[in-house]
Amino acid sequence: MSTLTISNLSDGTKTIATTNLTNSAPKAHVTFDQQNGNITKNSFNISSQTDDATGRTTSTFSSAFNSANDICFIGQVFDGGGANDARTLNQDVNTDTYTASAIKYYCLTDSNATLNDATPYFVAFIGDLA
Repeated sequence: MSTLTISNLSDGTKTIATTNLTNSAPKAHVTFDQQNGNITKNSFNISSQTDDATGRTTSTFSSAFNSANDICFIGQVFDGGGANDARTLNQDVNTDTYTASAIKYYCLTDSNATLNDATPYFVAFIGDLA
């Protein structure tokens, strides 16, 4: 395998440090359908998805992050019957456990604040890997 080592990239008008690309890129992502049989549709650096309960999920990483405090969690739910059927992915640091190798989160229906199985949702995880 060949290795290309560079510190900057340029398009001829703008130059950026390669650390901007490597540090800010998602280190894991998953598209998961909890409502229709707990199907992982697409993933990167995810070793498993666990359906913990209605609306509750655990993502376990193939390669752990540097620390539990080093994970930025970004998610979007694709289901719903329109603009009035919004859902949100959240994480409660007081009750949901998270480590450098796994994180728990939940899907909440915005209109009545109840846990809801999503179909599907996308989650990206950003941070430094160990």
